[in-house]
Amino acid sequence: MGHRGLIPEISACAELLKKDNSDAPRYLMIRSIKKLLRRFDPILWEGEGRKLVKLHSIAERLTEFMDSILPGKQAPGRLPKSLISDCIEMQKALPEFLPIAQIRHVRHWANHSAGRDHKTIIIDSAERMQDASKNALLKFLEEPPANTSVLLITDRKPILLPTIVSRLRVYQFKRRGRVREAEILRRVFREKRGGGLREFFDAWRRKSSIMVIAKLFIEQAKSNNRTIPREVLEIRDLENLRYFLEALSAEFRDRWGKTASPGHHRFRSGQKWIGDARFRAENLNLPIPLVLRGLFCSLGDL
Repeated sequence: MGHRGLIPEISACAELLKKDNSDAPRYLMIRSIKKLLRRFDPILWEGEGRKLVKLHSIAERLTEFMDSILPGKQAPGRLPKSLISDCIEMQKALPEFLPIAQIRHVRHWANHSAGRDHKTIIIDSAERMQDASKNALLKFLEEPPANTSVLLITDRKPILLPTIVSRLRVYQFKRRGRVREAEILRRVFREKRGGGLREFFDAWRRKSSIMVIAKLFIEQAKSNNRTIPREVLEIRDLENLRYFLEALSAEFRDRWGKTASPGHHRFRSGQKWIGDARFRAENLNLPIPLVLRGLFCSLGDL
């Protein structure tokens, strides 16, 4: 439970699975999606089912995908086109700060669930709690139920209440050296370029955020407002422009890409405009904000 940006990890695992569908990448992919779905456990959202209705079909698609790539099953072909966008929708539904209701729900579950099995509760980004949630957690830690472990994960320990910290056993994990990080990237993600883990996931974070911006770009272009998103105008270099145009192309494909779709003409037109935008930026050296404004105006006709 708790907020955490999981899309860069999921995106990196998906890219790895495209290159290598052996057991290890499959387990890595499943693990990354499960970390997201576990934040939507019914125990945490008891009484708030209405908030999750629109996510049910997405969660089912992700679960079916995980089942399809279990080791021992036939190697998957192409990954679902909506895989990353589905995960982004789930991520967006997570509360920014851990709600007090979820602390109370998990406390009730720990105290009253049947069975004698040991229960483990993991709270990610534990510093992202408002005062009411902090006090509810403190009460939980003061009277912990039997056979229960509570793990708090944070990289900002000073923000936690001293009274909470005093009831915990602190474990500190030192950051790996650059050589060790490079080895992890090579062995786990088959990444041959240099750099560390932070740089690797920051790159995926930029790609993931660009996918969200691409959706907003289309919606704004087709709305009555017709105001180009500020985030789009911040794209200034060719590398990020290419990421953006690829995300835009994928979004067109998801919406109108099927040949039998009534809106297939929109897909063809959109792809042509994307190609024109890339040509203007790469071959004619036109300013990127000007290219994007022209593309935005064209999309209004879709």
